[in-house]
Amino acid sequence: MKNSLNTIYLLLSLLVSLLMVFLDPIAAASSEAVAGVLIYLILFGAAITLVFSMMFILNKIKRNLVSASAFAITFINMAIIALVLIFGSLLS
Repeated sequence: MKNSLNTIYLLLSLLVSLLMVFLDPIAAASSEAVAGVLIYLILFGAAITLVFSMMFILNKIKRNLVSASAFAITFINMAIIALVLIFGSLLS
């Protein structure tokens, strides 16, 4: 069970990263309504990965290379989201 949690955690972290990278190209190629859905998916995925991060910190998830790399990806994702929110609010 714990190995599957590690895998789910890593896949969700990567999915959030990919959604953030491909948000602008997908929005440009399709309607802006799709971009809104992608933003909600990014926020929902980020919230879920934060829950997994808490489980990692509290040692409910076995610490190995998979979970440590997922934690690092989640940390980078949260930093990017925070910077976008901060600079977006300052520049608007």
